[in-house]
Amino acid sequence: MKPDLLLSLVSGEYEDRWFTEMDLATESITAIQKKCHTYIDYHRSGIEQHQHDVFPRVLWVVPTSKRARQIQEVVDRLRAPAGLFSVSVSHHVVNAVIGIGDGQDNSVRGSS
Repeated sequence: MKPDLLLSLVSGEYEDRWFTEMDLATESITAIQKKCHTYIDYHRSGIEQHQHDVFPRVLWVVPTSKRARQIQEVVDRLRAPAGLFSVSVSHHVVNAVIGIGDGQDNSVRGSS
């Protein structure tokens, strides 16, 4: 995997890891779907879990609420493990990473 950014936040004995995809709304929805499937396949391989004991969440950082809705629609149609994907508008990304937000303004939404 080659995410745009691997984010790791450590607090005491806990570590949250994120594969971060910086979307500028220039890729087609088909390309986004393909990339999501690549993450799902990698998750199923168990490689990351074997090396790091956990699989990072995948965070899509997007420029607008409209783009967040488009990517969230793709994520919602996938048969992804629960919580694997989250989508955040760029100006809400800190809230997404630290777990603040209810998703009502598309600032952060996770797959169910």
